[in-house]
Amino acid sequence: MSILPTAPSSRTMPGGPACALFLLLSLLFFFARPIPAFAEEAREGTVIRADNLDEIGKKTFEGVPIATMIPDVFKWQIREKGLTLELAHAKPPVKDPVMEKFTRDNTRRVTFDEKSRRVIGWRAGVPFPMVDSDDPHAAIKVIWNLYYGQQHGDSQDLPNTLLLLVSGKAGIHTTELYHVIRVFLKGVLREKGGPVRGEGDILEKLIRIALAPQDIEGNGVYIVRHDVDRPDLVYLRLKQRRRLKRLSGTLWNLRIPRTNLVGDDIAIFSAYPTWYRSYRLIGKKKILAIANSRNPFWNKSAATLAGRFPGFNLAEPPFWNPVDRWEPREVYVIEAIPPEDHPYGRKLIYVDAENWNVYLGEFYNKSNSLWKTMIQGYHVFRSERDGAEIIVWPSWSVISDFNENHATILIVDKDSKFNSGIDPTDINEQTIQSYGR
Repeated sequence: MSILPTAPSSRTMPGGPACALFLLLSLLFFFARPIPAFAEEAREGTVIRADNLDEIGKKTFEGVPIATMIPDVFKWQIREKGLTLELAHAKPPVKDPVMEKFTRDNTRRVTFDEKSRRVIGWRAGVPFPMVDSDDPHAAIKVIWNLYYGQQHGDSQDLPNTLLLLVSGKAGIHTTELYHVIRVFLKGVLREKGGPVRGEGDILEKLIRIALAPQDIEGNGVYIVRHDVDRPDLVYLRLKQRRRLKRLSGTLWNLRIPRTNLVGDDIAIFSAYPTWYRSYRLIGKKKILAIANSRNPFWNKSAATLAGRFPGFNLAEPPFWNPVDRWEPREVYVIEAIPPEDHPYGRKLIYVDAENWNVYLGEFYNKSNSLWKTMIQGYHVFRSERDGAEIIVWPSWSVISDFNENHATILIVDKDSKFNSGIDPTDINEQTIQSYGR
């Protein structure tokens, strides 16, 4: 007896000869259709502009369709506002080993309290290293990771923080220079007394003093940010006055004078997370972002404006577009709804799913019309003492106000110092009051 299977006859097939004929015609129809071609892969260094956006958008980069990696609002900026994107291959994020250790410990140490919407048990590192997109609290957990889990160092001494005010018609019209000092009291990785210094109710202290121009020189602000749901302590220093002025409220939801920034626009999102009414996870996807900026600083000795600020297109309107490398990064897209007394109706922010940096922001008014966008370029800094201490922080950012046709650019220079041993007790009201005397 043959052990080979017997081919079924038309009598044994369900439906008989008519069904067999139908299956045969279906197969012929399927194989007769043209096989779709694979999308062409764009090369590194390709510059996406208004005149080639549609063409390049059909291609892939690192296997991902380019059109899907550019949010619609930024496609509009390419088409209408002259934004360009130079493609660069993604680099793996550089991680600080001490922060990684704290992050691993948080998987068993840290919890989320649904009632208060706060993090319980956090001391340092990323509070929620594994975020499940199906978790109903995924969005606010991403925000807490952004707020607590960025590699900002234990202290920041930024002696030359430049602020450029840019008209979309005329270009740069005002330049301001500041000295910014920040010291953290929680999330401390290497300083004495860490990871929590003090009682645990203060997250950081900050001093910002104006160095130029002359009309604002010596003016400043001293801020104490709590790590509880309590307004910041804010003290203003006016050089001509002998005493500091303590504000009764806070600055986080107010416009910063002479700029396009609201207080919590610094670094795109810097509000205490529970101050926003709600968050929603729009999705998780790959976008093009500036994770390793090519032009992190300005060239103070350059003779021309273009040479001084090589990271921005100052030759063509609107005179504020960054010129940099954009690489694929996987992000969480989060919608943030502020309280009623905030000028925005909502924010849309793009947070890196691995290192929790926020690359892009879209800010909408109360009528849900686009008002502003913000772009940040990140740079890897080393600490003053130990090359193993990794800081990943924006070396520049630009917020574009389309209602006013105006932008504000922030840049730090190569003299920025991280983890330089600043003592939190040295940052106080007396420090800012005596600055420059």
